[in-house]
Amino acid sequence: MVLLLSLTLGVRTASAEPLQLRQILQQVIDHYPSVETALLQVQRARLSEAKTRSLLGWQLQAQAGVQRDASQFFGTAIDIFNANTRLSRQLDNGGQLALSAALNRQNSEDSFSIVPNPATSTALDLSYRHPLGKGADNPAYAETRMQAQLDESLALAQRTALYDQLAEQVVELYISARNTHIRQRNLDQAIARSLRRQRYLQQRRELGVAEEKDLLQVEAQIRSQRAERKALDVLWHSQRIQLNRLMGRVADAHLQFEPETLEVIEAALDESVAGLRQKILARHAELADIEARLQLAESRIRLRRDAQKDQLDVVLFVGNRTTRGDVISGTLDASELVGGVRLEYQQQLDRHAVDAELEQAMLDRDLALIQKRQLLQDIDYDIAVLRAQLDTGKQAWQAYQASVASEQRKLREAEQRYRSGRSDTDQLIAFEAQLAGAELSAELRKLELLKNAYRLQLLSGELWQGVRLPAVETEQ
Repeated sequence: MVLLLSLTLGVRTASAEPLQLRQILQQVIDHYPSVETALLQVQRARLSEAKTRSLLGWQLQAQAGVQRDASQFFGTAIDIFNANTRLSRQLDNGGQLALSAALNRQNSEDSFSIVPNPATSTALDLSYRHPLGKGADNPAYAETRMQAQLDESLALAQRTALYDQLAEQVVELYISARNTHIRQRNLDQAIARSLRRQRYLQQRRELGVAEEKDLLQVEAQIRSQRAERKALDVLWHSQRIQLNRLMGRVADAHLQFEPETLEVIEAALDESVAGLRQKILARHAELADIEARLQLAESRIRLRRDAQKDQLDVVLFVGNRTTRGDVISGTLDASELVGGVRLEYQQQLDRHAVDAELEQAMLDRDLALIQKRQLLQDIDYDIAVLRAQLDTGKQAWQAYQASVASEQRKLREAEQRYRSGRSDTDQLIAFEAQLAGAELSAELRKLELLKNAYRLQLLSGELWQGVRLPAVETEQ
């Protein structure tokens, strides 16, 4: 009796519905815990962009305090209150804009005719610093922003790699389970043929024209087939539990597979090598990792070359100074606009460390280029191998189909001779075993074709067509 592999769509689903591979993948994506982990990694990487943008945000500094001190010129006690604040921002061109304000109030125990007491002074300055050498165009910010974007790209590539690893595991289990099902069905057909022959021999024995040894031989064959069938049942239960675990279902939930067609195989054979290569390169996680390391090496090279430059900054400032206070002759109230421009220069005399870091970054770039070249070659070989396996596998499957037709004709002819007494039971059993073997080989060859087609679709990403992948939350 053919084993029915019943499969439910969910833990709470009571009806058994046959599933295809993509439907199984959908349930794995919907329920497997590590999928959520991959999404969190992508969301975490996207926060790096926000951190980078904050580097150009406004910065506020402020301080205030009181103190009692001695006058610098006269040595008398003086009470001082001062407060200052500074608002600054780094610009994407490397410059820095700053606005600062200061308040100072002094009250001395002794008064002097030329010095206001108490005295209040304020200062307000607007300044701009622009680098002409090191730091021009703010390479540190540009490279940090690029690294943040690479973090997100790598997280997305790692998510793709995780999905592909899950899919690879699902495909392997799916093909293995179908392999078991094919063997079960093949044995069921063989058992059915043996039972028909047993009934025929029993009828002939009642007529006195069948030997006991023939019945014993058929009975032994049936027992052997049923024992093998039990072993396949044990294997199937293990495979079912593993698939249910991936899909987040109860362990003993029933499974039933929908019949596969040749469309997947034909689609894989129709795909051009150039088209396959382009799709694979666009989503290859390892290639994305190498590309990221290559860009990071280029980034470090640019930063180290910038660090080798001398620092030359031009600073422009404009401001206002006020002084108010009482003097013996009256009240002092003075205000004056101030401003200026200056050049600042700094040179690092010992550059051995910077030079060494630059050389290290260049070596990292060379290593990434070598690995990229090797990976591209491996991808080309993988495509060639899978396409060759599909081409030759299809030819082999067609040959096995022809063999099955030949074995069927041979068995029908042997059965006719057997019923007319011109053939013995041993030969009939042998021919039935050969037919069962040919049918099993043809089905397994077709399954191998299907597996290679799925592997090729997994590499190109076509396997995920029709599967709803979790969406990554966008920034608000």
